[in-house]
Amino acid sequence: MDPCNDLTFRLLESLSQLSPDDQTRALNELLGKPIKGMSIYRVLEVRCAIVEALDPEVPIVAAALDLIDGQIALREIAAGASWR
Repeated sequence: MDPCNDLTFRLLESLSQLSPDDQTRALNELLGKPIKGMSIYRVLEVRCAIVEALDPEVPIVAAALDLIDGQIALREIAAGASWR
């Protein structure tokens, strides 16, 4: 596993120890804001790494994937717009 994927795994695993409200806040800080600056290719790489390393049935993992999928969909809708 490359270091970035390992970091993603460890961060999501750590989030699972938090309460649901704290998980939501931490997930937004961890992925919600930085993902906006990532290239679509990097977003897809992060999504793939999460799916390969973690169980998508785990609620925090499912939430991370939902957040990433929302960003992918937003980019498809927005195309080259800068407001996303």
